[in-house]
Amino acid sequence: MNGQDFFAATRRVLVLFSVVVFTLAALAPAILKAGDKEIKLRYAPAEGEVRSYKRSSRTESNWMGNSITQIQSFEVEISLLEKLEDGNFRVDVQHNKYTEKMLMGDELREGPSRVKAEGKSVKVVLDPQGKIVEVKGYIMGIGKGEALEDFVDKWFFELPAEAVTKGSTWTRNMAQEMKEEGKENANDLQGDINFRLEKFENKKGVEVASIKFEGKLKLNSDSEMGTMQGDIELHGEVKIALEGGYVVEADYTMDMKGKMERADAATGKTTEVDVARSTYDEVKLQ
Repeated sequence: MNGQDFFAATRRVLVLFSVVVFTLAALAPAILKAGDKEIKLRYAPAEGEVRSYKRSSRTESNWMGNSITQIQSFEVEISLLEKLEDGNFRVDVQHNKYTEKMLMGDELREGPSRVKAEGKSVKVVLDPQGKIVEVKGYIMGIGKGEALEDFVDKWFFELPAEAVTKGSTWTRNMAQEMKEEGKENANDLQGDINFRLEKFENKKGVEVASIKFEGKLKLNSDSEMGTMQGDIELHGEVKIALEGGYVVEADYTMDMKGKMERADAATGKTTEVDVARSTYDEVKLQ
């Protein structure tokens, strides 16, 4: 029964008023539900769609009292190559532009870029959770394998396994994930990264989930250079499209402080030096 049927014996103005009240009352649960929506974020790139991104990165390092700053800028296009039979997606990350600058103290060191990324294509396979499964390609100055994966991973974001709503939280344990992936350095990182879905909003005309994260990790790594031990703190925010699960905006900050223990090959004497590194990354969909 609509408002006019119910108030047939009343004057028109009361009928209109009752219709408005009835409509608002009917919509109230829907409005509440929209503000408290629950969604399962999944990576699903659309066929024929090309997304253009820009990224800027600044890394400040202190090694044995020497200050080194690396400034990088990237422009890439990401497009779907194919949806695989197992439900994963193979995408192309085309590097259209790459520049880097190096500062030694306050002195700008000019010269050709160490990394030759411009014009290079990297093929990446991701699962529906946005997790990188495979990376193929080669970039001079980076190489391939895990180094190449680290080079491209800022364009993507691993999504929560379960459905989430405003205020939802979840955690990723770094050591456990690396062991599951069968990585040789699985024990290098210990600690958790905690995530929280802060809100839903509109960004660049796209409905997004705004997710903040922070973590404290312990680093204990052996290499040819020596043994590195340190503490890592990281935090940031990423905005993920509700439809498609792709990154719209992201910023990451990481600070590491520790010590490198090295043994002199000639004398066998062990020395210890302080090491510090801070990185800030910003990614934006164009």
